[in-house]
Amino acid sequence: MATTRNKVAIAGVAYSPTVKRSDRGLGALAIDACLGAIRDAGLKPEDIDGISNYPNPSRIGAGEKDGVDFVGTKFIAEALRLKNLSWFSSVTAGTMCVSLVEAVNAVAAGTCTHALVWRGMANPPGQFGVYRATRAEGDTQFEAPYGLANHVMRFAFAYSQYMARYGATREDMATYIVNCRRNAAINPNAAHVGKPITREDYMGARMIGEPLSILDCDMPVDGCGAVVVTTAERARDLAQKPVYVTGVASGGFKYNHSLVLDLDSYEESAALLARSLWKNAGLGPSDMDFANVYDGFSLFVYIYLEAFGFCKKGEAHRFIQDGRIALEGELPVNPSGGAMGMGRLHGTPQLLEGVLQLQGRAGQRQLKKARTTLVNSGGPATGCGAAVLTVDP
Repeated sequence: MATTRNKVAIAGVAYSPTVKRSDRGLGALAIDACLGAIRDAGLKPEDIDGISNYPNPSRIGAGEKDGVDFVGTKFIAEALRLKNLSWFSSVTAGTMCVSLVEAVNAVAAGTCTHALVWRGMANPPGQFGVYRATRAEGDTQFEAPYGLANHVMRFAFAYSQYMARYGATREDMATYIVNCRRNAAINPNAAHVGKPITREDYMGARMIGEPLSILDCDMPVDGCGAVVVTTAERARDLAQKPVYVTGVASGGFKYNHSLVLDLDSYEESAALLARSLWKNAGLGPSDMDFANVYDGFSLFVYIYLEAFGFCKKGEAHRFIQDGRIALEGELPVNPSGGAMGMGRLHGTPQLLEGVLQLQGRAGQRQLKKARTTLVNSGGPATGCGAAVLTVDP
């Protein structure tokens, strides 16, 4: 099988300010992040000849204005005056890591030399995620009238199954959420910087769709993250230590053709993604020093830890206990704080943290051992991607 293994590297990363609500527009924040990543790599906008993005605003009732409701390839190409573009990709599913997969393949194929990848998210005024339509058409006619118009309710169904099947409790999940907020509290890029929480805070949190509380859902924010991808050879001459892309994979779509997915659907889809990634990378879970798994909803962490083989199916709620996933633990998980601590940035916390840790630039969060890691984004069975990153080519 043809592979891009270690032929491509990430050369620069940057965040915009990430806050619950910014007094600046999403377009301005995305420009900050993209220019920051280009500068971080020691490059200029005219060096960028490829761009890749997942532009979906991913919220109920979102508008369609590029640079306001979402940030697509057209906006960035024009705003940054990228006059030397030879390639672009605008993916329809998969969040940050699938955009990365596209860029990696393009650079490896020689279609472009320096590719910019970003993900920007907006949190408009008003209550987030409320279904206000007066008509339920298409698929929604089978969902909205029954309370399934919002993703929270869909994932609450699968989480209830997980708890019943494997004996997990909310007390088990408190360990993960509290650890995320502990990490985010010392992350200057996090929306929750300086704001750790206790187990009591988690257990007393307001329910949104039982058993998912407000602290089991990533907080909507205004912000953007970006990375620059180039060939491994070019990256060695740029400003930062190269982080090599050892393997990539994308997929994770539903196969049972039902509107309301159950736990089995998510587990199957995540396992397919994991098998594809480990085969492409030539490595496995025992080779990872830490894991950056997507946590848009808390349940995803259990599903991905199991699917990628860090523990057996049904054991993640026990695996994360006793300090194992802490910064000082056996397998640190989401040292950035993940989506639960940084905010709703669709895999940006996972990808950028993987790079920063491997480069030794994670500040107070810096792990003692950080040479190889898993990064992944996107919900299982809704389109997801993953990569293995390393500093050792």
